[in-house]
Amino acid sequence: MNSTNTHSVRMRLRPLLACVALAVTSAVLLPAASAAIIIYDSFTGSNGPLDNRLAETDTTGIPNNTWNRNGTSAYLEGGMGAIITSSTAGNPLAWIGINSPVADTTISVSAEIVFNPTTSYNVPLTQKVEWVSIGFGKSTSAGWLSSDNLLSVRITPGGAWELYIDIHKRASGTLDGSLVAANTVFTATIRYDTENNLAAFFLGETNISGWTNTTGYDTGNISSTLIAAAGFRINSGSGVSPRAAAITSFTVSDLSQIPEPSATAFLAGGIMLVLLMAKRCRRSIR
Repeated sequence: MNSTNTHSVRMRLRPLLACVALAVTSAVLLPAASAAIIIYDSFTGSNGPLDNRLAETDTTGIPNNTWNRNGTSAYLEGGMGAIITSSTAGNPLAWIGINSPVADTTISVSAEIVFNPTTSYNVPLTQKVEWVSIGFGKSTSAGWLSSDNLLSVRITPGGAWELYIDIHKRASGTLDGSLVAANTVFTATIRYDTENNLAAFFLGETNISGWTNTTGYDTGNISSTLIAAAGFRINSGSGVSPRAAAITSFTVSDLSQIPEPSATAFLAGGIMLVLLMAKRCRRSIR
């Protein structure tokens, strides 16, 4: 084969090789776009107190890692897939064990919550809910209102919210009432960036609180190495008008696998290049 033919073949192969290279790059990066589930529970199953229940998904490797309701009124309405209270003035809470997040990770805890649900959840409509809370704690026997509760958010039926770090209120505000309207299921999430010592309250994918420091205070600092559980509480108060609540799912995730916006943009650009180069490939090898 003479040099002219060799050069021609090389020129025609370049787009094809570029296609292959970009396709391989995309195949490597695309799996990184999803979070790793640590705990997931949709609370379906047999009705009864939330005792000795394993989460539907549990990748912690912790032996016999069951929910611990600490003797509270946390009740599984399994036919409806919800956690409710078994008494009008109850304060149901429950914890489940997780491993302390490793350094330089972002971990999240989230729950689907509904205020004043219909009677399909069998929630006592005379319940007097002050707020619903999710968070991270030191152990599965941690007191929700103690310093063993390391990081949590409280949300009221009226839409007021408060972000707590080591039981110190660090951020607060009020949501649009339509977001937490009766019978409206919403997803509340806390994300904890252990690398930068930051935490935030999200509603869906929207950062409501902004990123808040978890260290640097005279009191009320936390360390990711102390985290050993995640959980929830539905708090009632005697002076509150009748309002009910239910939790319909609970998730703990490692978000470290989700790429930063710059990486996502790079990946999108790479995919566009793959498509363009593939078009050139088809033309070049004809």
